[in-house]
Amino acid sequence: MELTVAPQSYRPSDDSLILALKQATIAMTRMVSEETTLEGAIAFTNPDTPLIRQANRAASWDGSPQSLAHLIEHYQQQQLNALVIDCEHASLDESQVQLASQNGYTADTRQLLVMAQFNAYDKMNTDLQVIPARAAYREVKTIYARMAQTDFGGDPDLAKQLCDVMVNRLDEPRLDLFLGRMDRKPVALGGVYTQGQIGVLVPVYVDPDMRGKRLGITMLNHVLEQCARAQLQQVIVDRSPGCYAIPMYEKAGFITGPKYMRLLKHVG
Repeated sequence: MELTVAPQSYRPSDDSLILALKQATIAMTRMVSEETTLEGAIAFTNPDTPLIRQANRAASWDGSPQSLAHLIEHYQQQQLNALVIDCEHASLDESQVQLASQNGYTADTRQLLVMAQFNAYDKMNTDLQVIPARAAYREVKTIYARMAQTDFGGDPDLAKQLCDVMVNRLDEPRLDLFLGRMDRKPVALGGVYTQGQIGVLVPVYVDPDMRGKRLGITMLNHVLEQCARAQLQQVIVDRSPGCYAIPMYEKAGFITGPKYMRLLKHVG
């Protein structure tokens, strides 16, 4: 089944694609955090999960020193940190990067990949069972605990907080998350959030002990078939430049799209 992709001349603008990603992020954050609108930014907080970026982050920072000061003060009052600050604009100038650095943040560049043409894989792992994540909450917690161990240092407290946040996000009706099983064990995750006619992918995760078995491409193919059935006109995924998984997405038909910048707070 071909993915419904508008001709390149009708492709949404770079700004529209970045906005769709940020709106999807806001919607999923709302599922797990309290939202406060400040002057020049939106703050999301969850004191029960202070280590998790998906629950303690800010959106729509206008780039001004005053709004950043108000934002930081808001989090300090709750003894929390804005672990990620998404900016109103796609890029930051030198003065904004310097301001961020003075306040303990680093500027982080992100790369969007944009679907050009869905190229279904011809060789997949037929032993992988893919089911809706909502049908297996306990197994979803297991795979997120594994993710915390392999990708985020393995701190038990962080693992618990990550599990709580990510499972609670499953209640967002526009999120379709899928779990991959091998030999009745959870080994992979992947999904898509529908933002209008744009699908924002939840990047595929495969247990490192199970990599090299074509599980990642099998999960990605399943998610993209879901996008095709939904007749989405565009699909994007957000990655770090140089991410090892980018070739997998390119083989599926993604091309390099716009970049944008955000701020990251490193604590601990």
